[in-house]
Amino acid sequence: MLRTLMLLTTLGAIFLAVGFLLAGFSGMLFALLLAVILDLSAYWWSDRLVLGLYNAKEFKDERVERMLERLASKAGIPKPKLYLIETESPNAFATGRNPKNSAVAVTRGLLDLEDDELEGVLGHELAHIKNRDCLISALAAVFATAIAFLAQIGYWSIFA
Repeated sequence: MLRTLMLLTTLGAIFLAVGFLLAGFSGMLFALLLAVILDLSAYWWSDRLVLGLYNAKEFKDERVERMLERLASKAGIPKPKLYLIETESPNAFATGRNPKNSAVAVTRGLLDLEDDELEGVLGHELAHIKNRDCLISALAAVFATAIAFLAQIGYWSIFA
């Protein structure tokens, strides 16, 4: 939680500074409003956005569900929802704002792995969920996109 707060404070300060440099006090207020909207959006909907970008669909597979259940129990977190991405490249990611609202997405290619290999990948993703890395990554991505957007606005306001 402290890491998340530090990240939000740092990125928020950068965001406000860029807003101030671009348009003075009114730019700073606009940046503050935008930062609050982006924070809330990233917190509540980042998992759905990421899963949608990959066209991931909720998925039931007895083998993977058993592994997730066992590994989540070992990690002391609720079992995340399971999603499938239809691609043959073996890959996986975790997303969600907290362990109660989390998901693990796996690709079709990952399902071809041996049980011990698949278990290692799923364990890695569950570690991200347990450590709340997913929320921090989502917030950082949202702020990076927003800062790039503000920089582009600044560029066009100066050179247009």
